[in-house]
Amino acid sequence: EELNEKVIILKLEQISYILEIAKQGSIGKAAKKLYMSQPNLSMSIRMLEEELGFKIFDRSNSGVELTAKGINDIVKLQ
Repeated sequence: EELNEKVIILKLEQISYILEIAKQGSIGKAAKKLYMSQPNLSMSIRMLEEELGFKIFDRSNSGVELTAKGINDIVKLQ
């Protein structure tokens, strides 16, 4: 039987990035808490979203919010 779902194993650091961004509501604020630069954190999340095939966060000028798919998957991580 063919497996249709893509299996991706998240690294612990990726999980901590997602959780901190969700908690802070801002990639910039999360980057400060994680002691890393905002561009590096943004790039990490974009690469992860590409790998997963869906957006984890909706981005706007006022910050970031988890997408419906992101919320569903984040609950599984916690």
